[in-house]
Amino acid sequence: MFRGEKPTVNGRFYRTHEALNSPAPVRPGGPPILIGGSGEKRTLRLVAKYADESNLTCAPAEIPRKLAALAGHCSDLGRDPRSIGKSWLGSFILAPTYEQAEAARNEFLARRGMNWNSLPEPVREIVNRALVLGDPDTVGERVQREILEPGLDGIVVNLPADAHVEGAVERAAATLRKALG
Repeated sequence: MFRGEKPTVNGRFYRTHEALNSPAPVRPGGPPILIGGSGEKRTLRLVAKYADESNLTCAPAEIPRKLAALAGHCSDLGRDPRSIGKSWLGSFILAPTYEQAEAARNEFLARRGMNWNSLPEPVREIVNRALVLGDPDTVGERVQREILEPGLDGIVVNLPADAHVEGAVERAAATLRKALG
């Protein structure tokens, strides 16, 4: 439809006759395609085949393995992996001090009926792997070491504990600006 085609589909759940995409995309060939996810067999293969950018949704420690899987799919399909932008989607709990970041995590979990101190160790490990937690220096160093050094081009973050708190977004922006330097 981005190229002016008018497809007809008679599927099991959906049907359309000569569908239109109007107005046409501003960019010839359509908008860039971003595929988010981390499935090494299907999702990253779809990225290698179709996407302009991959947005990984995994723990930072898994990034090198995900990039290797993507490179393998690109090799199988004859595509240069450098032609795909690579970013990461993750969660920051960022505070002026490490202790304040831990307290923010604990408050965030408490609002959801969980007590950090009573969580089983395996659950704590899962939470710790999923979050980038700490003061600006600690978070900035982790971003450089665990996210950028493996070969990512960018980062998309959410602030699950405190995005509503005045100054939190600005602190995250300043931390990322410094880390991305």
